[in-house]
Parts: sequence; C-alpha cells; structure tokens
Amino acid sequence: MAPRRTGDRSILTSANLTHANFNLADLTKAKLDNADLTDAVFLSADLRGAILTGATLRGADFDNADLTGAIGLPPTAQLKKIVHWDPQTKWP
Repeated sequence: MAPRRTGDRSILTSANLTHANFNLADLTKAKLDNADLTDAVFLSADLRGAILTGATLRGADFDNADLTGAIGLPPTAQLKKIVHWDPQTKWP
C-alpha cells in the first residue's frame, strides 16, 4: 500500500513496513493501524497522536521517539518488552 496524506495525516493502514526507516519522521496523527512495523526504526520520530491499533511492533526501535497520545498501543510495560527504547522515549 502506498502512503497517502489526508489533511495533516499520513495513512499507512495495513502497510507492510517491516525494516522501514522512519528516523526523524513527522508521523503526527498518522494512521498506522494494522501495519507490520516489525524491526522498523523510529529514531527521534514524532508519533504524537498516531493510531497504532493492531500494528505489529516486535523489534521496532523507538529510541528518542515521541509516542505521546498514541492510540492503540499495548500497555507501556508490555510494549517495553517487545520494542527497543531509551530513556528519552516518550510514552503515551
């Protein structure tokens, strides 16, 4: 699925984004529901308000990413066990 933008929102619903590089990306309010984000890299990415319901996140790298207000994520304690993160990662 090719990414689309509607207004100020990227739509990547159900996309296969395995190993994708989103370093420094502005994904504010992006629709990433049901996307495969296995091993994707979100170094310093802005995911504030992103919709991640049903997304596969195993091995994703959220070092210094901002997930404030992200929707559909598992509880933070569970999420921290399946993704890479650092002390600068901002959780929902």
